[in-house]
Amino acid sequence: MKKYVTIILCLCLIVLSGCSAKYKSLTFDSDTVDEALGKNLTEDTKVLYEAKESFAEKLPIYKITERKISKNEFNDMLEALGLEEYAHCFELDGNRITGTIAGYTDTSRGFFDMSEEELEALAWETFNKIPFIEGTYEYLGMKASYTLNDSNGDHITRAGATFKRVLDGVSVRGNDRFYLYFDGTGLVEIVIELYNYEKIKEIDLVSFQSAKERIKTPDYLSLNTGVEIDTLKVEKAQLLYYNQYRLDNKVLQPVYVFKGIATDVNGGKIDFSSKIKAMPEELTYTETD
Repeated sequence: MKKYVTIILCLCLIVLSGCSAKYKSLTFDSDTVDEALGKNLTEDTKVLYEAKESFAEKLPIYKITERKISKNEFNDMLEALGLEEYAHCFELDGNRITGTIAGYTDTSRGFFDMSEEELEALAWETFNKIPFIEGTYEYLGMKASYTLNDSNGDHITRAGATFKRVLDGVSVRGNDRFYLYFDGTGLVEIVIELYNYEKIKEIDLVSFQSAKERIKTPDYLSLNTGVEIDTLKVEKAQLLYYNQYRLDNKVLQPVYVFKGIATDVNGGKIDFSSKIKAMPEELTYTETD
């Protein structure tokens, strides 16, 4: 009888441990926050909240694994995009494809000369030709442009289009990447990094109201200034998933992001971004736990 009781107790402990599973917490550059809080943000800094967004109180979390790209899939992509002759310019490494067929300052293919609407149309046309892409993606616009200056002024040599994976209506940031770059002739560079996502369970999020109260004391702050800030005007709020797989974080986790304009005491203005983790602290652990 005692043997059976022991077995039952062990099973209960296993079930309970599964229910209270903890996951590694997201990592942000806390030094940036501490420095800004020390000399840029003070008790007198005011937060003007103008964003209109609201968010769900629950959200799934996902187990992350690499989505390996096979050699056949890689070759199919090159064929679909008409890039077979440039195969040597690209590298396949597990779940990543990277490569460029011309240097940044190579103007032999002409300068980039498209409107944002034309870039989006070409980016989607190219995206839809890649045969192994799975799941839902959204287009986030121009990622970056590379400019060359000559005697005739500034010219854009290439511009990048950004796509992001979407799960449960929430956009994924971090290691999950899909960038296409175009120059005057067409596609010139590809950066792809793919992951599989397996739903673990649904969790209660840190409340949006409590996140708003931490805009001045976030987990991460982007505010590049050495001047004391008078006001932070929040113009946009987002709830995003963050993939930090390459930092050994195997769980996709939600984050609140607040963006807007910071005005310093001299009247100068600068963009800022404030991130607050949306997974409750009791569900996460640190390396020192």
